[in-house]
Amino acid sequence: MLKSLVKEGMVEQIESLKMLMEKENTERRAKRDKVLFKDVVHPKITCDKCGMNPIVGIWYKSATKDNFDLCIDCEA
Repeated sequence: MLKSLVKEGMVEQIESLKMLMEKENTERRAKRDKVLFKDVVHPKITCDKCGMNPIVGIWYKSATKDNFDLCIDCEA
């Protein structure tokens, strides 16, 4: 019984570490992408939150709303 409790505790710790690593990787990718795409211009696309026109940098297009676009600063 003690062995199974130790294993369960280790599984929880491993899962927590995996989640932390995924979060760090996502944040690292976001920073990299912001730098890589900082000069990309999306003509005729306006951010529906701040009004940036054209959107420069990463452009987020809604998958659920028609004609809803955000710049990287407003999506964050």
